[in-house]
Amino acid sequence: AISFKVRKLVGNKNKKMKSIIFAILVGLCLCADLPHLNIDASKVSVSGLSSGGFMAVQYHVAFSDEVMGAGIFAGGPYDCAQGQVWTALYKCMQTYMGSVDVPSLERETSNYFSRGLVDDPANLKDDKVYMFSGTNDNTVKQKVMDYLETYYKDLVGSGNIKYKKDMACGHGIPTMNYGTSCSMTASPYVNNCGYDGAGEALKWIYGTLSAKTTANGNMIEFAQSPFASESLSSISMYRVGHIYVPTACAGGATACKLHISLHGCEQSQDKIQDDWYVHAGYNEWAESNNIVVLYPQVTSDMIKNPKGCWDWWGYLNRDYPDKKGAQMDAIYNMMKHVMSDSAYIAQFIHE
Repeated sequence: AISFKVRKLVGNKNKKMKSIIFAILVGLCLCADLPHLNIDASKVSVSGLSSGGFMAVQYHVAFSDEVMGAGIFAGGPYDCAQGQVWTALYKCMQTYMGSVDVPSLERETSNYFSRGLVDDPANLKDDKVYMFSGTNDNTVKQKVMDYLETYYKDLVGSGNIKYKKDMACGHGIPTMNYGTSCSMTASPYVNNCGYDGAGEALKWIYGTLSAKTTANGNMIEFAQSPFASESLSSISMYRVGHIYVPTACAGGATACKLHISLHGCEQSQDKIQDDWYVHAGYNEWAESNNIVVLYPQVTSDMIKNPKGCWDWWGYLNRDYPDKKGAQMDAIYNMMKHVMSDSAYIAQFIHE
């Protein structure tokens, strides 16, 4: 399709001009539409690493009426940063500023609910939460994940939490056999640990699953701009996201699960190519268990977000952890679109 458009523009003789226009068209993302699929609305979950882990907590809490479980790799409690970058750095990643006041964050969560900014926290009580923190992770200290465990214990109960914290893994998502050395903290932050973090998270969230298999389904690249209420550049979101559609889910005959996977800082496509959305370990489990995996993406902004992180401290504005947050809203719009929610889609198009 791209070659046809280029020939229409400049003919077949000007090879240099064709190359330039080809690059421009690719940059504009001549990609597929995000598909509408047959999704079981009771089987929607979320997970993430690092800033994606903090974002996954935010999304789980804000949309708890529609999300039934979460997997958190190196994240922290809901609204831990309280809109302050220094708090984010030195209390919610490192611990130089002292302990996190978890009861205060729980009260703040209730306050958000009273103002209609998040769903009722009581929805969380039956949810399954998987947590992972490596003993070699010096980026988000294990103590911060311990605070998250306390936060979730008070909301979902200890019996619904699985916390893996005894592996000498650096800051990254642990995989069976892909990525950098397990103990290291280095790009692409996908760590070869002989441990299937994504699979363990999915099994804890959804219960017994079939053994993973080769990911032979469709990986679709889609433009993210239709789902953002503002320009992508203004909210630090990348031009494209990806969605993995298992073979059995493509035709619509099978009601499938939906999992939202959120990368961490410096893990968008322009930084690590496909290392997250192909190699983090989700798709092989997705294929054999009819789990559609949605991979939204943020990107760097040299002024407000130089490392390409999800907003969990307020670099956009103070709405970042609730339903009004621009990135939260964009992910939610993608989710509802994939779920073929006709009432929501009609409202979205009308607006």
